[in-house]
Amino acid sequence: MDSDKFYSRIVLAGIIILMGMYYLSVKEHKRRNFNPAAYFDNSYQSKHFTFYYNKKIQVVPEFAAFADAFVPFIKNHYFETDIVDPLDFYVLSDREEFRSFIRQELDGIPSDGGEYVYDLRALITHEEADIGTVAYIVMQPLMAGRFRSAPPWFVMGLASFFEMIYVYEDDGQLVLNVGYHSPIRTQELMNRGGIAGIKLSDIVTKPVDQLTKNEVRLVILFLHKRGKLRAYLEQLKENTLDGYNSYLEASFRKELSEIEFYWRHFIVEYDRKKLVIVDNPRSQVFESKELFDSISASFY
Repeated sequence: MDSDKFYSRIVLAGIIILMGMYYLSVKEHKRRNFNPAAYFDNSYQSKHFTFYYNKKIQVVPEFAAFADAFVPFIKNHYFETDIVDPLDFYVLSDREEFRSFIRQELDGIPSDGGEYVYDLRALITHEEADIGTVAYIVMQPLMAGRFRSAPPWFVMGLASFFEMIYVYEDDGQLVLNVGYHSPIRTQELMNRGGIAGIKLSDIVTKPVDQLTKNEVRLVILFLHKRGKLRAYLEQLKENTLDGYNSYLEASFRKELSEIEFYWRHFIVEYDRKKLVIVDNPRSQVFESKELFDSISASFY
């Protein structure tokens, strides 16, 4: 390669880097200067969140009550966490406005349901979302900076685990119930090769760019149903493997090949009930414990 071409490529690379840095600085400036009070008509202050929304949106009281109950639920049952200052919570009217808002106001790439924007300390969703989506995005700030030693599948799967959540009010308090298969994710797994052949060892050894939420959520649900999720979280907290090769093995006190035996039972049962599961309702708040009890027998 002659010197002219070499230096030309160096100059071109420098221009590209400078353009990228400029774009990122503009994007960051735009985000940091976003004023929710100028974009939204209304605001509502809950214990942990400041909700911003437009007048026609009706779900904010339900989202606020659930989100405020969800924070201590995680703290009391799973891991120590808290929200020191109220976080902003933007609620758009529908999926289309949500996606447009992320692209145009924040220069972001939108998902379908909800997001946590770290540099804004803001959670964003829309009225068509359910409380499972609210749980998923609230998990993002609760998990921020934690589980640094955890494998990627665990970090990705833990937030997704709480997408399926059923709630009812009992004596003035919201009661949260988790540990259910997702009808949407079950249908997606059925459409993409089926359930019966899914192996635990394949999931937990995959590179991060090959992981899917459908699969990693299954591993967290498996831990929960075997009564090992809190043991896994404790191993992470103590940052010890106790002589095993992974936190997964340490939480079971067994090697992966032995855990696979229990996984097969879990998958066989899941595959057997898949057609019932895909008809189960999405995450929601039930009017009473009696109503929840009357229909929850088919929830797996």
